[in-house]
Amino acid sequence: QEMPDLRPEDNLWLRAPRPGVILQRGRARAYPTFAHDDYHFGLVTDGGLITRRRGGEYFARSGALTALHPAEAHSGRSSTDAGWSYQLIVVDQRMIRAALDALGASGDLYFPRLVISDDALASGFQRAHMTLADPTSDLEFDEVLADVINAFIERSEARSLLDDDADDRAARVGGAPRTICGELVARLAGAHGGRRQVSSCKSV
Repeated sequence: QEMPDLRPEDNLWLRAPRPGVILQRGRARAYPTFAHDDYHFGLVTDGGLITRRRGGEYFARSGALTALHPAEAHSGRSSTDAGWSYQLIVVDQRMIRAALDALGASGDLYFPRLVISDDALASGFQRAHMTLADPTSDLEFDEVLADVINAFIERSEARSLLDDDADDRAARVGGAPRTICGELVARLAGAHGGRRQVSSCKSV
């Protein structure tokens, strides 16, 4: 399902610099319950966002980040009448799935922490959003995007949604935050005909 439409006055900005990746920024007051097909990594840049998911409500202040995985029904509203401003990076779930498959991790990547308060990551996210909109090369785009996803995995204690055995899950997916970044670069490069792998990745 696609993102719900936002009114023109919400100043929506969209860009798809590479197949499977959408960059978005704008301002909104509310959106209805829906579930998207991709991974959404966001930053509240002004105001406050209240997200309702699984019967609970989660507040993201200005400077807080959010991570939402596919098929998770949720809704959002502003904490004030003025609305909230945001930046968003949307990533095709097949890209992440391919990286997990390469690592032998079963299930889909799940982010139990919807809201992340990390000033360093927030600053890095803003720099990454700007770089992804106008990268100097395909390699820079691939590595910056992989770094962003890697940082969210580390900060949000991401895990596999479909694994039944918690200990087994920790053994197989627990190491993924340090290796999934390189696999993502390889998948991204393969998507546009390149073949590359990086030996290490940094957190944003």
